[in-house]
Amino acid sequence: MAVSRLGPGGQPRVALSSAPIPFVSLTGTVSGATETEIVDGGLTIILTTTNDTWAASGATFNAERQNIIDGITSVQSETFGWNAEVRDKEVVGAVVRTSDTVVTITLSASEDYDISSAETITVTVPATALAGGSELTAIPSFQIIPVATTGIPLGTFGDYAPTNTDAIEIASNYEICDRSGFKVKAGSLKKEWNGLMVKPEYLEARHPQDFVRVPPEREKGSPRPEQEDQFIDDDVYPNGVSSDDL
Repeated sequence: MAVSRLGPGGQPRVALSSAPIPFVSLTGTVSGATETEIVDGGLTIILTTTNDTWAASGATFNAERQNIIDGITSVQSETFGWNAEVRDKEVVGAVVRTSDTVVTITLSASEDYDISSAETITVTVPATALAGGSELTAIPSFQIIPVATTGIPLGTFGDYAPTNTDAIEIASNYEICDRSGFKVKAGSLKKEWNGLMVKPEYLEARHPQDFVRVPPEREKGSPRPEQEDQFIDDDVYPNGVSSDDL
């Protein structure tokens, strides 16, 4: 409240003034991103403050980088969605204080990011990361479009929700690991000796026992058991035994 001169009767004349409202604007190449682009990484989220500044550079701001990452949250909660594969695995080095009013977040590659429907991402800046000490929600939010629905108009930011009529079939740039079932970039699988295509870390060598060679069995001779005894008697040789019979 500010006092401006004296009013009628000598009373102070009061002039009301309001403090500027702080807010955070969200821009960057993440606008209208597809699932494939999130997997590849390199997109940026740029947070620009107005009527406020970021926490002091150096140790003070560095201590807030993880809190800033934690505030980038998906409204959805898919198993391999934003919260599990992007937010929870992002490194603090991705967050850079570009100036007193600008912070740039460069997303790392998220190989296992896999969504079945569009995700809406909101950014809530923690109070401790701002000099003004108030938590602010960046505007606007943004969406990530799954590969199967890249036929929709990408535009920029907004609350556009894709429908089934937006879906189209497109060629996949991914392959499925035969051992883990994970989806990976095309060309990254390795072929095993048994014909399976697997991720390099799951590659198994053929067991050494498979290379053992057993020599063939030797042929056995014809068996010749001992013969029964032959006795000389008159019934067998009624005319007697001669040298020819022996």
